Amino acid sequence: TWFGPGSRIVVTTGNQELLQQHGIDNTYHVGFPSYKEAVEILCRYAFKQSSPLYGFKEYCDRITDLCGNLPLGLRVVGSSLRGKKQDEWEDVMNRLETILDRDIEDVLSVGYENLDVNEQTLFLHIAVFFNYEEGDLVKAMFADGYLDVRRGLKILVNRSLIEISTSGKWIDMHRLLQQMARQVIRKQEPWRRQILIDAHEICDVLENETGTSAVSGIS
Repeated sequence: TWFGPGSRIVVTTGNQELLQQHGIDNTYHVGFPSYKEAVEILCRYAFKQSSPLYGFKEYCDRITDLCGNLPLGLRVVGSSLRGKKQDEWEDVMNRLETILDRDIEDVLSVGYENLDVNEQTLFLHIAVFFNYEEGDLVKAMFADGYLDVRRGLKILVNRSLIEISTSGKWIDMHRLLQQMARQVIRKQEPWRRQILIDAHEICDVLENETGTSAVSGIS
């Protein structure tokens, strides 16, 4: 046997359903690092020390905000900035305002791609329209539709793609997951898009009536 008497096995996963399927009941939810810890993570990858170099504190603070304290984002961005000058940090900050780093996108998109169509659709709608909104509002909006919102919300929570407040009221999706969702929408074939987010495409649909029956929302 691999494990002797008294051994403890620690399983880490972003999918609570896997734990339930294997009868694992003793779980511990690992939250995001504190702001101080997040800055330290960024600095360890960018500077190989736990604090910013002289003149870089404001840049570190801003990038930590843009990464939303997500360790994956801090690691990827920090590593890419190692040895870079302040103007290069400025460029990266400007890009992060609107564009998700490709390496981060590749990792985050795995969770989305493993969802069924129902949950993928719900995920995209939450990212664009319903982040920080009440769960009851989402259920009401799709009450007469084809989405199983109650089941979908539960699955998205179990897959760590959204969080529901302790009161069970508010939906919270991480900023980087929101950006990833928008990238997914941009890459969809135009005729398949249910959500329109590009200004030129929206104008074309409204002015020339080029939309399809698939469109369910405009942002």
